Amino acid sequence: MSRRKLVVFDCWTKGSVHIIRLLESLEAQRIDPVFVHVGSWGDDSGRPASETLSGLAVRDIRGYPGIRSVLDAETPDAVLFLSLDPMVHRAFNRYCRQRRIPTVNLYPGLWSAQNYDELSMDRRDIHLYWRWVASRLTRFTRYVFPVYIWSMLRTGAAPREWWSFVVEVYRKLAGVAMLGAPADAAADYICVYNEHDARHAVGKYGAAADRVVQVGVPDLIKFGGLEGALGRYCDEASEMYPQVVYIGTGKRGTRLRMADSDQYLRHLVETGATLARHDKRLVCKLHYSRADVIAELERGAHPGISVCHDDDFVATLEASCGAIIEPSTAALVPLVMGKPVFLAQYGKLSGLTFGPALQAYPRARSIVSLDDLRWVAAPVESPAGTEDWIRSVAGPLPTAAMPARVVRVIATAMNGGSEPLPAPPA
Repeated sequence: MSRRKLVVFDCWTKGSVHIIRLLESLEAQRIDPVFVHVGSWGDDSGRPASETLSGLAVRDIRGYPGIRSVLDAETPDAVLFLSLDPMVHRAFNRYCRQRRIPTVNLYPGLWSAQNYDELSMDRRDIHLYWRWVASRLTRFTRYVFPVYIWSMLRTGAAPREWWSFVVEVYRKLAGVAMLGAPADAAADYICVYNEHDARHAVGKYGAAADRVVQVGVPDLIKFGGLEGALGRYCDEASEMYPQVVYIGTGKRGTRLRMADSDQYLRHLVETGATLARHDKRLVCKLHYSRADVIAELERGAHPGISVCHDDDFVATLEASCGAIIEPSTAALVPLVMGKPVFLAQYGKLSGLTFGPALQAYPRARSIVSLDDLRWVAAPVESPAGTEDWIRSVAGPLPTAAMPARVVRVIATAMNGGSEPLPAPPA
């Protein structure tokens, strides 16, 4: 079999972690990946034009005359996206479709952690959103809009697509989420983590159900020992443990209500102080975008709060009452272990909503005030059906086969659909 080329297109190098885990399976199929990103346009400035990350060839867009020329230079047999929401990604997708290059959309996280029916900005917080929009206006006017408009012109966009673009820009400025994807966000195949995200993909992209493939949750690989702990703690009296884990998301995940680092730190300190009154200690597992808050906590300035990382995350959860969670993929970890989870909907996070993979978990409890934190020291029942719910969010097992499942979809796309797709979970 001759070697084939896969171009992965993303906004920045942070997405490379999702491809590095696929390298061994890609090599087994004789597929050579090249990761192309537009980080020099503002999201990941300062990266080399060409580099290698853990064996993955990575190229910044400034090494090409433009995004259309990436296809001329690399001549890929297929293109993989880690999202088809950004306009830049969709501009590249338009060129792929024009040249009939197969495309695959690999979800980089658990969409069903978010309540995707309520992603619009709350009117009370619209000023925070506009501040965020203003911070990105230069990038949009210099790069994103011109690149997207040129792609529409060069690919012969229909009048309804131009109108869709105008409506999208208006909705972006107004902070109103688009629940249905534009036509140029369509891919030949979509890889998702579990059945909840499969339903989301069919609804959002209008994709045929047989083109949406469940591949499993990679966090079960990422965090050592997790797959062996699936459902192990459903019947445990977790409330007896002395610590509680706080699992945070990024600023957008909190709908910008916690965009300020000092404000977020105060939120954690207040949480830790309240838990201390119930003889519980707070351990934080925060999103990487909260690097300044993580550094402040690791300095030891707040001795009642500690920080855990990927390598000790599962062990920390095992010795915990459960987790206070914000809507994130990492919040799935205590859930699949069978630990209680407490939805952070207090203080500045009041009214924060969660997606179906988290909200309907049988051992989930809402925390709407600091006083409600007393519940972490109380028993949380594990009703009938808890283990079935855990299996529904864990996706296909064994998780170690997740990379091979993704690569089978890529190979199927390259072969024009002539190879069988991974079977759905039983």
